Amino acid sequence: SSGINAEWPLRPGKNKLYKIWKKSCNSKNPDGDRNLHKNFSEYRKLLKKVIIFAKSNHYTSKISKATGDPKKIWEAINEIRGKSKKSIKPQFLINNKRIIERRVIANEFNKYFATLASKLNDTVDSSNIKLSKFQDYMPTRNMNSMFLFDCTSEEVSKIISELQNGKSSDIPIIVIKKTSPIISSVLSTHFNYLMKNGKF
Repeated sequence: SSGINAEWPLRPGKNKLYKIWKKSCNSKNPDGDRNLHKNFSEYRKLLKKVIIFAKSNHYTSKISKATGDPKKIWEAINEIRGKSKKSIKPQFLINNKRIIERRVIANEFNKYFATLASKLNDTVDSSNIKLSKFQDYMPTRNMNSMFLFDCTSEEVSKIISELQNGKSSDIPIIVIKKTSPIISSVLSTHFNYLMKNGKF
């Protein structure tokens, strides 16, 4: 990164020349002093060339050092394209420990929200409170309001085929697609069983 930062000592000079030129601008002479503007313009062109040269040297050196390592070469190429991955990972303090593992963070979030209601209930003295049942707020039950057909293995196969390969998953999407002919019937059977028994 030393090469790519080589232009930074020149940046204050550019800003200084710009301010000096802008001070010469006024209502009578909106374009300011021509010589001052020329100095600023030439310095800006020089700085631009230095930046291009520094970036070229930086990335050339980076790719040369990565020769023989395709992963590092692609990292350098993606950095040039502006698609490099962020090096800063999300961090959370859990029980006074700094956690950066995404799965642990996700599980802790899930645990927090899943137990939030029960923890709030523990703080309320409900001995003298008459709580209504949720059924009291529901309209009269209509047994014919909805009918669901059993899920078929073809439906499951179609859904699996539409999954995007790049999406994160515990099991790689490509593996799920390859095993679709085998697992579709099993998944549909389990899904139908859970729906019929009200287990989700």
